[in-house]
Amino acid sequence: MRPLVIACALGGITLLATLVLTSSPSAILSILTGGAAPLVAASLYRSVPLSLYAVSWRYLIAPASRVRTLTLLRLRWIGESVNALLPVAQVGGDVARARLLAQRGAPPGVAAASMVADLGMGAATQVVFTATGAVALSVHGSLGSLERGIVIICVALATGASALVIVARVGTRRVLRWLPMFQRGRVGGSNLLAHAANVDQALADIVARRADLSLAFAIHLVGWFAQAFETWVILHLIGAPISASGALVIESLSLAARSAVFVVPGGVGVQEGALMLLAARFGIAAPIALSLGLIKRMREVVVGAPAIVSWSIAERHLLDRLWRRVTRRGGEP
Repeated sequence: MRPLVIACALGGITLLATLVLTSSPSAILSILTGGAAPLVAASLYRSVPLSLYAVSWRYLIAPASRVRTLTLLRLRWIGESVNALLPVAQVGGDVARARLLAQRGAPPGVAAASMVADLGMGAATQVVFTATGAVALSVHGSLGSLERGIVIICVALATGASALVIVARVGTRRVLRWLPMFQRGRVGGSNLLAHAANVDQALADIVARRADLSLAFAIHLVGWFAQAFETWVILHLIGAPISASGALVIESLSLAARSAVFVVPGGVGVQEGALMLLAARFGIAAPIALSLGLIKRMREVVVGAPAIVSWSIAERHLLDRLWRRVTRRGGEP
């Protein structure tokens, strides 16, 4: 998996560089150096959707194991930053936040189950968010190849959400038993299967708490819509005002494109390309659309870099073991 992720990362960086070089770099540089207000506003505002996602996640954790919302906000911040800034195929950060939740006293099975449920909640609510954006886009013109591609993305997101629901219903332990690598005691599979039973029990508990599921769904969905305001603010600050529906279209569908190519770390290049295509439907020139994407990238660095430092301190023992393993392998003949 690592060579694939690295290859996709390099491909995404190459795509982003190509988009910038072919879209008037001087115009983009002029916008980016025109003032710090867009980056500052986006960085400060990021706490709003992050807080909503943290509250949603809290409802998915067993009541007896819940920690403070501020603690979950920090863990969510770390998880999102790992996904955005490190080559982990946009999922490693979720594993990291589940580990950190377990370190805060939650049983490992409960922590893992809440993370799985939160991923499913994110996929399910993004289907609604993306579909709303597609409907808003259709108002601005007839459906074309772009909209058909969006429908495919919605189906992919729905499939991902359904897969997590199936896991919750069928059971992690039973799903793992279907895989050849976990049959006949291979690769220490029996140990993992034993832990899977705890995750299954915790997932069953989450599914049984219908009121908490409904609240988590509603709050997470509000978080998606809150992200559209960031796009609206940035475009207004860089001199390209847009309607609320236009910001919704650009944000929802560019994020759908990013999610669809999850193997590309941070969706580098893919998200920017989607922003260009979508912004063009509202008369926004390519340099402005790319500036929007680059400001979002800079916001990820500004907001995420301290989180990576915080994570490295919290997981210093794990990172030290991984580093020794990598260097030991590198020294092998």
